[in-house]
Amino acid sequence: MTSSPIPGIVAIGEIAEAMNLVPEEHRGLAFERTLSTFSPNEVSRRFELALAVEWARQNDAQRGKELLVSILCRQSDSSKKYPHGFKKVDQRDKVVAASVIQWLGTALGECFLRDAFREAGGSCVISHPSKE
Repeated sequence: MTSSPIPGIVAIGEIAEAMNLVPEEHRGLAFERTLSTFSPNEVSRRFELALAVEWARQNDAQRGKELLVSILCRQSDSSKKYPHGFKKVDQRDKVVAASVIQWLGTALGECFLRDAFREAGGSCVISHPSKE
């Protein structure tokens, strides 16, 4: 994105771009943290936005990608409750899932991932993007 001599224009452009990349139905509860004008931490903001964008991309029904549906609607023992193992994914499901995915990009989420991988005997190395 090019810089503008008018203060705030870059932020407005970033907001518009983020809104286009992440449709409202796939935004987490704290989506505003992904917008530079609201975020106190640029690195976390970039990680959160990247995760939000990828989550929206993986759930783009128009492109035949519905990751959340495949996660929540598998056939299982719950098939008695939901005939054929299918449950309609509602907006609350989408918001909760998007909020968790976005949260993984925060400093706390990053620590959570590192700790979980370490407990499993592995490692999770997250490299921070360089400042532009």
